[in-house]
Amino acid sequence: MRILLIALSLLVGVEAFSQTLRRAPWSKRVVNTGPTLQEDLGSAGGSFKNIGITSALTYRSSQFTASGSYTLTRVDVSLKANNNPTMNLTCEIWSDDGSNSPSASLQAATATLDTSTLTASFADYTYNFSGLSITSGTKYHIVLYVDATNGSSYPVWEFVSSGGRTEVSSDGLSWSFDNSWVGTAQVWGN
Repeated sequence: MRILLIALSLLVGVEAFSQTLRRAPWSKRVVNTGPTLQEDLGSAGGSFKNIGITSALTYRSSQFTASGSYTLTRVDVSLKANNNPTMNLTCEIWSDDGSNSPSASLQAATATLDTSTLTASFADYTYNFSGLSITSGTKYHIVLYVDATNGSSYPVWEFVSSGGRTEVSSDGLSWSFDNSWVGTAQVWGN
């Protein structure tokens, strides 16, 4: 009988504790799980575009149209090295000028990429942003540029040979259409 009473009191205690947990104010808090994938721009396509091989190719852009409204916090770009580049590679998000060319930088990543860390095979490299408001249906450009050029050692951006638009520039002021490819990248945000 004593064992039965102990077991019954334990069950009542567990049920009371369970009810307390269900009503606890902290049990309804939403845990921030970090950014989610917002734009998946091309998958591994095997095509590529050089950055910094000549001064005319100091800047390279890849256009995308936002599929929703969110705060951009990260861009992953598929890159590799040609030989042993030693320049810095910057990533920025630019507005569109209304004619499908980059217009102005909206925000730069919080750090540049030292291209000496690139490998000989394509891999994703992450650029973090401090939070840029992106508007659904608006065109934007991922712009990558180097701080020096080298005709034999330079970074290479993986591209898919259809479904996009890429432009090049020597100075970020005057842009030229390159082709209808899309740079392999993933845009993350909240």
